[in-house]
Amino acid sequence: MKGKQIPAYNDAKPMCRPLCHQVVHFIRFQVFFFSVFMLTGCNSIFYHPTQTQYYQIEDFKTKPELISFNNSVGTHLSGWYFKTNQVRKKGVIIQFHGNAQNISSHFSFLHWIIPHGYDLFIFDYSGYGLSKGRSTVENLRQDAIAAFQYVEKKIKKNQIPIILFAQSLGVAVLTDAFSYFQNKNFIKAIILDSGFYSYQEIARDKLNQFWLFWPFQHFAYLLITDSHSPEKHFQKFSPIPTLVIHGKKDRVVPFNHGEKIYELLKQKKTFWKIENGSHTSAMPGHAGLYREKLLKYLDDI
Repeated sequence: MKGKQIPAYNDAKPMCRPLCHQVVHFIRFQVFFFSVFMLTGCNSIFYHPTQTQYYQIEDFKTKPELISFNNSVGTHLSGWYFKTNQVRKKGVIIQFHGNAQNISSHFSFLHWIIPHGYDLFIFDYSGYGLSKGRSTVENLRQDAIAAFQYVEKKIKKNQIPIILFAQSLGVAVLTDAFSYFQNKNFIKAIILDSGFYSYQEIARDKLNQFWLFWPFQHFAYLLITDSHSPEKHFQKFSPIPTLVIHGKKDRVVPFNHGEKIYELLKQKKTFWKIENGSHTSAMPGHAGLYREKLLKYLDDI
């Protein structure tokens, strides 16, 4: 036994250090994540604006009109208004886009419909694209109200029908502002594409998608408010015909949100369940099938 070193108690600790360090780092990560969540709040989760212009007005053969207007608190907002070249104008579509980028990319979801007799107005929320201000729930509500007022005044003389088309975050923006819209008699249809019904639930869903964030999923109920949640407002759309579109393979906003939205709606509702559909894929994908269906839906109501 002489010359053989008997390991001291402390020398045995390295055997458990990797596991101990993982636990410590995991706890530190939780604290860090929680702190970032607390400091950044809803904005970092729901709003991802860019100022990059993916398409310029000069890129279009038929150029949209650059629209400048203000919301009720004086924030300068920007939009594009595309006019159809058809003699018989069927309506004007107001597009409420999703949470990332800006109108210079989102216009492509509905640009195809213009030759079919529809004007298209798409606007940027506060903090997006050329619009000034900061992206918050309250500010986006005021932006949506201002956008509707702009179109309402524009079509009032000819009484052209209005179609409200909202995608992803835009569904929440539209539902929050809808009660404040005047002259709803002009609204022919409401289309809700890939929307979520609750800020808290979609935040929880996102945290739940990756195992590392599972311990944080309940933070959604502590840190995210549902005071402006869409689920409180869907019933107000009645009796306006409302179409829900949602992909069954949507990994951004899970399909159950579309099901819940449809359930919360009252009369005159339709649900398109997109087989193999991903997030907001109905209009740009599926070989144009849902573009044709949308034209027929609008003609029939």
